[in-house]
Amino acid sequence: MAVTVREVLDDALVATAEPQVEVAGDSLDNPVRWVFTNEREDVASFLAGGELLVVEGRSLVADGREKTCGRICEKPREC
Repeated sequence: MAVTVREVLDDALVATAEPQVEVAGDSLDNPVRWVFTNEREDVASFLAGGELLVVEGRSLVADGREKTCGRICEKPREC
């Protein structure tokens, strides 16, 4: 059985990172198909649905692109 977004967020270790969630409601019960990290601003073009995207953000801040952190996955394809 696949793990859901909600189950990932309920994990004690994940919770220590204080993740910012970009989905809510019933979407939290969607299964996670793939987990990957990313620092690219155009990541939405690589998403197909069911991904759990982890963005650490340090490279964005180091490059002076901290304002892009909030929109890194802006308008991803519908899951």
